[in-house]
Amino acid sequence: TKTETFTVLATDGTSHTVTVTITGINDAAVIGGDNSGAVTEDAATPTLTDTGTLTITDADAGEASFQTTGITASSGALGSLSITSAGVWTYDVANADVQYLKAGETKTETFTVLATDGTSHTVTVTITGINDAAVIGGADSGTVTEDVSLSTGGSLTITDAETTEAVFVAQSSTTGSYGSFSIATSGGWSYSLNNDLAAVQALDAGDSLSESFSVSSGDGTSHTVSITILGTDGAVVFGSGTGVDSGSVTEDTVLSASGTLTSTNLDKGSLDLQPQSGTVGSYGSFSISAGGGWSYSLDNSLAAVQALGAGESLSDSFTVNAVDGSPHVVSVSILGVNDAPEAEAEVVAATEGGDIVSGRVSATDVEGDSLSYSLVGAAPTGLTFNGDGSYSFDPTGEVYNSLPEGETQDLVVSYQVNDGNGGQTTATLTITITGTNDAPQVAGLPGQSTRENEPLSIVLDEGLFSDVDNGDVLTVSATLGNGDPLPDWLSFDPGSRTFNGTPPVGEAGDFTIVVTVTDSLGASDQASFGLTVDAAPVVVDNQPTTPPLTPPLTINTPSSDNGGPTNQPGVSIPDTPTTVQPTGDTFIPLENGVEVNGEIPDTAITADEGDSTIEAGQNFVVEGEGGGQLTFDARLVSGDPLPEGVRIDSETGQIFVSGGADISELQIIVEARDESGDSAQASFTLTKEQSSDQQIAAQLAATAAGGLAPAEAGTGDVGTSGQETAAVAADANNGDNNQSDAPKPLQVDAGIPDQMVEVAETGTASFEVPVDAFVFAGESGNLTLEAKQANGDPLPDWVEFDPGTGRFEVDLSKAGDDVLDIEELEIRVIASDGAGNSAFAVFSVTVQQTEGEAEPEGDSAQEQAEPVAKGEVGKPQADKRAAIKVVQQQPVPAAADFAKLAAAAKPGLTTQLQAQGRQAESQALLDDLAALFTNVG
Repeated sequence: TKTETFTVLATDGTSHTVTVTITGINDAAVIGGDNSGAVTEDAATPTLTDTGTLTITDADAGEASFQTTGITASSGALGSLSITSAGVWTYDVANADVQYLKAGETKTETFTVLATDGTSHTVTVTITGINDAAVIGGADSGTVTEDVSLSTGGSLTITDAETTEAVFVAQSSTTGSYGSFSIATSGGWSYSLNNDLAAVQALDAGDSLSESFSVSSGDGTSHTVSITILGTDGAVVFGSGTGVDSGSVTEDTVLSASGTLTSTNLDKGSLDLQPQSGTVGSYGSFSISAGGGWSYSLDNSLAAVQALGAGESLSDSFTVNAVDGSPHVVSVSILGVNDAPEAEAEVVAATEGGDIVSGRVSATDVEGDSLSYSLVGAAPTGLTFNGDGSYSFDPTGEVYNSLPEGETQDLVVSYQVNDGNGGQTTATLTITITGTNDAPQVAGLPGQSTRENEPLSIVLDEGLFSDVDNGDVLTVSATLGNGDPLPDWLSFDPGSRTFNGTPPVGEAGDFTIVVTVTDSLGASDQASFGLTVDAAPVVVDNQPTTPPLTPPLTINTPSSDNGGPTNQPGVSIPDTPTTVQPTGDTFIPLENGVEVNGEIPDTAITADEGDSTIEAGQNFVVEGEGGGQLTFDARLVSGDPLPEGVRIDSETGQIFVSGGADISELQIIVEARDESGDSAQASFTLTKEQSSDQQIAAQLAATAAGGLAPAEAGTGDVGTSGQETAAVAADANNGDNNQSDAPKPLQVDAGIPDQMVEVAETGTASFEVPVDAFVFAGESGNLTLEAKQANGDPLPDWVEFDPGTGRFEVDLSKAGDDVLDIEELEIRVIASDGAGNSAFAVFSVTVQQTEGEAEPEGDSAQEQAEPVAKGEVGKPQADKRAAIKVVQQQPVPAAADFAKLAAAAKPGLTTQLQAQGRQAESQALLDDLAALFTNVG
């Protein structure tokens, strides 16, 4: 603003001031002068510069000037501009930055400057390019030789700041004075000499010609390529063809080649060559003489040569020079053949019976062919061989078991390797098997049996013992089954593998013999067999001499005596030999299992066409009150089945024989089996007679001839013999239909007395089977005891029995809630001698419960019993438990029926003995009979 005041006067001269404020506005500056500039590439270096001056006027005082900062350049500007406040500007640009501009090519850059009042103005600068000469280098000369080397070539290089012009102007077969020239845009050039030109052919050795060709770059830069043509003394002509300048060798077979190279100078005729000796090439060596004879030797060991397959080849070449220097190349072709693969022998180790050994055989092929593998011949046991060369070997086969410890066996297996192109080779795989010790073996040994006092000899066959290890020495030994030594009476000779001995009386029983075979390294095997020693036969030797019988005499003779209980009715034997037919109810039920209660008599049938029936089933019964259902089977004694026409009813036991059956005499075994699986057998002879009578009689024949015969050893039966014939009334079985007349090897003697025990509810009591409860008819033996309830049920839990000692123990604490119901128990003790003989005694145990333990009341009969030499069962015990009290003992009377027999027989026997003057023997005879019937009973 600008303030101005004015004083004015009134008429009367009074003054007054008037103030005026002037406010300014911007007046735009007016800019003129030099507002453009120009620079040219390469006009200066390193910076191109231009300058000029702008003018400025501005109505506003003090603003007619320029701002020196805040200049704005156009996008992509290469240079810069500066200005003074007075308007003088300067432009600068680096010359190197504008080299890319071609000749005449421009680039415009603008710069905006500001006046002091902000008025803008533009300064424009133009950059003009010029051509930058290309820089050419590389191979720009070449040489050719008359008649020898007729071409040459090279490659030029080029650089140009104008990158698009860094190329050559292509030429193709540009004709020069002596040849033609070509160049590609990349700079590669070639020259071919026109060797036929007279000027060229006129050249002698040492003479030369030259010519040049101009080439240019993309920007027109030129360059010269110079060619020199050398002269010779005339062209040398070399021979060509197989055996001349070429040959061939073959891998592995034809390893050398030779030939003769000829050389002729057109001007001088034949021309010698420069000799070579042993020049090493790529795959062999080369030699040539001055006369041209050459030879080539292939280095067949080179990997490259050996890698050649069939149909493949390599080439080896050698440059040969004539004496004038004219070169020529001799080439040798190397032909490949298929090389067989190569394999190496392999050795592996295995252990007999050990782990599987696996691996892969090794083979190579220089041609790198894919190889396949196969065995030559069959694979040995345990070897698996695969097509890829892998294998596995299992050394557990039995065929290798014969190898002794530490010895080895080599399995040499041949295998073939094939490369698929006809090449093959063979190698071996050796498996060395080291033996281990195999335990010997002993085969199963059959059971043996003998009797007391009979010599025994058992030879173990050598074939029972084996060892797969060759040559191993075996030792045989023997012990009892529990490891104890053999009994004193039995010896074993390891050398002859023989058992010898005689078991004495008292050694009857079953023995388990363990036979051990041991090899030299301590490995062993065992087998056992059972040796049964039966008790010696019981022989009752009673040989009285008897006078003729004086009837009536009642004797006991069995109707069918097999040593077991029977119940045949009495049979009256007439005074003449006769045959009688037992009738009536032949058998009754007994106790405890299946029993054969009578022999099946030998039976005769007729030969009529009708069928016959044999009631074999009646000879078997089931013991016990309820009887039981039996099933029957029959076979021949030999084990063969019944022949056609003979069969048995499995339910009734009846044997049916067809009238047309083709038989003469059959020995038949009938077996009965009860519901619990127990069984019994009986045998008889069946004959077929030519008769129309179909009667089948179970026959019993007896003869009363006059006197008593000696007792039959082994059975105790008393027969009749002598001179008199008398009517004899005979009652079967001593009048006791549940007893047999045959003497039993094992019998009840004193039996077992009934027992009364007093025991507390939670206490125990015990007692033992007396040592004289059972007796052997002959010498002593070993007994096995078994106890059960009289009805056949097992003993209750509160009664335990030790069969080894014959000891019973009563423990009411095991009776549980039933303890108050215990009063009386009937027990059966069965004694067996191991030879099939047995006897049993039944007694009762009465239990009285007390509030505490009872005191013993005197010595029991059991404690007072003396040991007897009748077969020891238990041992007397002196220290009975306090809870046992034996209140009574009722021994079983022996020979209870003898009084009746003796009373009837004594008068007659006494009379007869007195008549012969043998009265003194009467009592002795009766005593003998008493002893006899005691044994029988």
